[in-house]
Amino acid sequence: MYLRYAVEELRNGVRDVRDLATLPSGLSRYYTDTVDRWSRSPDWDVGLLRLLGVVAVIGEPLDAADLALAADADETAVRRWCHGTLRPFLAVERAGPTARRFAVHHTSLREFLNGRPLDDLGSEEDWHWSETLGAAAATARHRIVDHHLARFGGLDAGLPRLAADLDLLTAGSGYAVRHLAGHLLDAGRIEDLCRLLTTEGRTGNLWFAAHEHADAVDDYLADISALWAHLAHRTDEALAAGRPAPTLVDEARCALAASSITSLTANIPADLVVALVKAGMWTRSGRSRTPAGCTPRLPGRCCSPRWSRSYRITFVLRRWRGRWPLPVIPSSTSPATC
Repeated sequence: MYLRYAVEELRNGVRDVRDLATLPSGLSRYYTDTVDRWSRSPDWDVGLLRLLGVVAVIGEPLDAADLALAADADETAVRRWCHGTLRPFLAVERAGPTARRFAVHHTSLREFLNGRPLDDLGSEEDWHWSETLGAAAATARHRIVDHHLARFGGLDAGLPRLAADLDLLTAGSGYAVRHLAGHLLDAGRIEDLCRLLTTEGRTGNLWFAAHEHADAVDDYLADISALWAHLAHRTDEALAAGRPAPTLVDEARCALAASSITSLTANIPADLVVALVKAGMWTRSGRSRTPAGCTPRLPGRCCSPRWSRSYRITFVLRRWRGRWPLPVIPSSTSPATC
């Protein structure tokens, strides 16, 4: 990998052949020296550093225009950096006859740009770049999330623009379909992710409706699954430490949501159905629909023996009352509110 970078920099005129004798030893030191050199650019703070934060966190290659939007940087400058300064470190794919998409070429660089973990033996320079780059990556996640949520009209307003035009979800490259939930999770914005997944539109769950409209229900399921895994980890940690586990409430809802989408009706235990009825979450109109109608969704974990016993879920549902209104499926596909 070191050799690839050095050869590419020579080919692109970034380094001179006379510099080879002074190249740092080791890939980590090479990255550090390279970023230190870039930081001397006059537009480092408002341009290149922001771009490095973006390429550190994006879930798929993006073209220069989308990278500039995510970095809140000048598109011409971003295009110049991608085709020049950063080119040896980027993988490139065609995005049409006149455009290309860019992403970090190697995992080691992605880890470095995210602020790789350091032990106590790290130098002050190592710590400086770990903190600087880590902060830039974290800021990029929030900026990407805020950009897409604003494009949809804002969470506080209930995503009105998305509700009015479901095609907005897939506008452009459709990046939000596949990665918005993941960025919310990585940014630690769990409450915002929960709100995104439960926002109601005119015909039911808006985030589901937009994904169904885009023929991307698998991506919606992936969003639920990612949240579920996070909540399950927090629940297990709390229970192992003997602490209350309030995340169990939302974990149970995720499990129900998953089975609703995948129609795992046969795997819904009888005592869980009873608990739904007693908790007022399976109404008469809901019972007249499919049994999967009063269940949100999650992956195969909801079919495991641990979940089939459903004691934890039953307990949670009895205490639920008012949190996270449960989506239902009035027809075979589209969720609404119980």
